[in-house]
Amino acid sequence: MSPRTELIQSKTRYYTDMKIGFITDKITPYYIGGYETRYWELARRLSDKHEVHVFTSCPEDTVIENIFFHKIVPPMNYVDERGFRDYSKNFLYTLLLSKKVLQKMDFIDCNSIPFIHLPMVKLLTKMCGERFFATVHEALQNALNEYFTEYSRDNGLVSQLLFRSNLPNVFFNEALKCPDKLLAVSRITKRVLEDQFNFSNVLYSPNGITLQNQRLNRNKRVPTVTYLGRLSPEKHVQDLVLAIGYLKKLGYSDIVCNIIGKGPEREYLEQLVRRENVQDSITFHGFVSEKVKSRILGMTDVFALPSQREGFNIAALEAMSHGAPVVAANPPNYECSGVFEYLEHGFNGLIYRAGDAEHLACQVDVLLSNSKTWGMMSRNAVSTAEKYSWDTIVTGYLETVEANLF
Repeated sequence: MSPRTELIQSKTRYYTDMKIGFITDKITPYYIGGYETRYWELARRLSDKHEVHVFTSCPEDTVIENIFFHKIVPPMNYVDERGFRDYSKNFLYTLLLSKKVLQKMDFIDCNSIPFIHLPMVKLLTKMCGERFFATVHEALQNALNEYFTEYSRDNGLVSQLLFRSNLPNVFFNEALKCPDKLLAVSRITKRVLEDQFNFSNVLYSPNGITLQNQRLNRNKRVPTVTYLGRLSPEKHVQDLVLAIGYLKKLGYSDIVCNIIGKGPEREYLEQLVRRENVQDSITFHGFVSEKVKSRILGMTDVFALPSQREGFNIAALEAMSHGAPVVAANPPNYECSGVFEYLEHGFNGLIYRAGDAEHLACQVDVLLSNSKTWGMMSRNAVSTAEKYSWDTIVTGYLETVEANLF
């Protein structure tokens, strides 16, 4: 045990009801992303009354907002240059878990991604007699085969034989049998786990957002479309770039498109923007602060979600809280459609055929060209988002966990 760890454990304890452990390779404030945000928002709210420990990738053992952070490995990039998981780094994280996780907790909530660490966590929690829950963000099945086919494409014959076999599916199924309970972040994921994978221990615990008050005054703004998320292959941001070209041909000469986020597709997308001659309309913002993100979303007419694989998508719900209806791709695999946890076609947004950029442009045009339709969906988007405030989500999370601890 390091001197720093001893210092943390010797600090005056806060009044607590439970000792909670979160196991996740990434978490805010060290990383940005969907599950990173989920664990951060849960931890910081639960730490008011509970003793919360996070076993993660961070520079050192430390305490932030009453949360005890335990360094398993230093911060690192868990994806390769193509945007796929670098499983060697997750193997390292898994192997080093045992040096810190052997501490008695009332229960453990383990991030299921990327699944390879679930058997190790099962062994560790069994040794300590702890209850072990795992949060599942996506119930992959058909999409898993597609992912590993693309993942192994340039990795040699052995990798192709391994990852294009049925072994990943078998491991996925067996790994998800390790936890005592599974926490699904969407009703769609819960349904897939129950119906396609035959799990009977699935609980529902959605993601949430921090509600915003900034609303758009459309009468004083140029038409604005925004995307927020990773620039990686499965996000299909090229659909949006092409759609902007179609919209300009429809007469939206002054349209503004904001692309917020980082990822391996950035260079390709910039080349596509130049090829389509839409440089004057599209701005790549990269990573932005919460203040800048809120300002951009507050000026957004339509939030575009071209992704063909989503377990929930917090960003689209954040846009809804600003009054922006969402136009989302209808993915080919049902299990990847977690955004439809809250997105209802014709009520708070629209859907388009995945991969069809012209259809995406047409759906954006439906909203931009009809202020009455846009206003109705904008109001409905706000009312939808208000149901997912983090404070409400955390209350439901605790009730769900406590009801299933024994």
